[in-house]
Amino acid sequence: MFKDPIVEEVRRAREEIFAECGYDLHKLLERDRQILKDWPGKVVTKEELLRDRQARKQKDQGDRE
Repeated sequence: MFKDPIVEEVRRAREEIFAECGYDLHKLLERDRQILKDWPGKVVTKEELLRDRQARKQKDQGDRE
């Protein structure tokens, strides 16, 4: 069976991160929240994506009329 090297790398990274958190899901989620809080760039929410998609759809419909 073919083993995708990218998939294998992601699985190794996942295992390392989870091990660092002592296999504790709450610690893992807290770690992720802290990373997002400290992230210098913009984190896009699902609500923003849906709002932008709806706005584009309405604009496209308006352009057709």
